[in-house]
Amino acid sequence: MILTVLPIVGFLIYLFFGQDLSYQKMFSKKIIDDEKKNKYINKITKNYIYDSNSRENKDIIKMNFRNAKSLYTQMNDVKLYFDGKDKFNDLFEEIRNAEKFIHMEYYIVESDNLGHELIELLTKKAKEGVEVKFLFDAMGSNKLGRDRDKILKGLKEAGGSYASFFPSHFSYINKRINYRDHRKIVVIDGKVAFLGGFNVGDEYVCLSNSQFSYFSLHIHL
Repeated sequence: MILTVLPIVGFLIYLFFGQDLSYQKMFSKKIIDDEKKNKYINKITKNYIYDSNSRENKDIIKMNFRNAKSLYTQMNDVKLYFDGKDKFNDLFEEIRNAEKFIHMEYYIVESDNLGHELIELLTKKAKEGVEVKFLFDAMGSNKLGRDRDKILKGLKEAGGSYASFFPSHFSYINKRINYRDHRKIVVIDGKVAFLGGFNVGDEYVCLSNSQFSYFSLHIHL
């Protein structure tokens, strides 16, 4: 109402006070969600016993669980990537083999060759009946964000879903700049996971015209 009657004053009031109230509401919901998650994790780990082979690392195991609710597991196959080409070749192959679901979260998704190839592959899997959920950061993926509805239209029509994390209501003023999603995580069928530092863009697989190449690390579990 105040934006209609006093647009300039109302805008300034909203900018400096309104969003703070929305932040309080948002984080109060997060606290409730975290409490539910922690209760569930504590329940499934109530009788958790460390394997004898892990005793020498028990301190770091406990620290990871206490700080991040990260559980210690065994019998995993782990592959490290220092090259983006190898990472995306294996990622795309695992996506092709997906049978139940693909849950994906990235900070940067560029509107370029690699980004379009990924979206086309996700669309194909959605058409096959695989559950596809795709989350990208609104600021990190701003190039994709401007054309996202056009680029991701096929994915949505195929039955997949996508969302941008924390978009700004105003194009040039963003008080949410510090609240970004820098994760790069893919989980497939609850059996395969990719996480690490490589975003989705030609520059990460040496296909761009940039004179710089990215050095990063990614993990395939």
